[in-house]
Amino acid sequence: MDKKILSLVILITMVVILTLGLISWQIGFAVKENAGDEKDTKGNLRLISQTNNLDNENVATAGKIILNPIDESINNGGGGSRRSGGGSSSSDESTNTGGNTNPNPTPEPEKPSVEIFISPAASNHAKGNEFIIEVNISTLEKIYAVEFSLNFNPKILEIIEVGEGGFLKQDDASTSLKICEQGFKELCPIINNTSGLVKVSNTRLGATTGVSGQGSLVEIKFKAKNSGSSDLILDEIKIADTSLEIDKFNIEKNNGEVIIV
Repeated sequence: MDKKILSLVILITMVVILTLGLISWQIGFAVKENAGDEKDTKGNLRLISQTNNLDNENVATAGKIILNPIDESINNGGGGSRRSGGGSSSSDESTNTGGNTNPNPTPEPEKPSVEIFISPAASNHAKGNEFIIEVNISTLEKIYAVEFSLNFNPKILEIIEVGEGGFLKQDDASTSLKICEQGFKELCPIINNTSGLVKVSNTRLGATTGVSGQGSLVEIKFKAKNSGSSDLILDEIKIADTSLEIDKFNIEKNNGEVIIV
């Protein structure tokens, strides 16, 4: 009986020992597995971080391609080069300058000046008298033809006649002065004492060049009708050179005034 009990105790002890050993082995395996998971987790984290960095670089690169497609094509063999340091390409400069390949375009040359003025600029006359006002020109350019209109107060003044000045007749050239009554063909200048307007055109004939300097274009004889003042206003001025171009000059005009007492 005692031998049976002893054998049973030994058997139970062996079972306990085996059980404890199995439990210990399982615990050790679990610890190793957790450590391996932690390593894998760290490795995955590193992989994820690297992937995110690559994604960020790809996004940046993609953004660059979207924002600067021309620049990227140039850098990939399109024949252009990126400026060092600035990070911007010639395509960027072209975009920033509105497509203008020359950021400093040459300014247009200033037009030469021609002055047209009333002489005398101011004068006083008695009612009933007749007097002459000149329309003069001053220029360094070669002038071939001139056209203008002159406005005045018809209640104060009345035009008697218009005569040609000597400016365009230089070098004994022939000229064509036109002064017509209102109602003729459209190109014909007019005198209108009702509305207070005279329109004159004059050109050289047969001459190969224009003339320069200072002189009288026309002489206008007025009659003082009533007391008061009248401005003499130059308008619709057209000046041409030998090529008959009328937009080549910067025209400066100086009006006049007449006082009738």
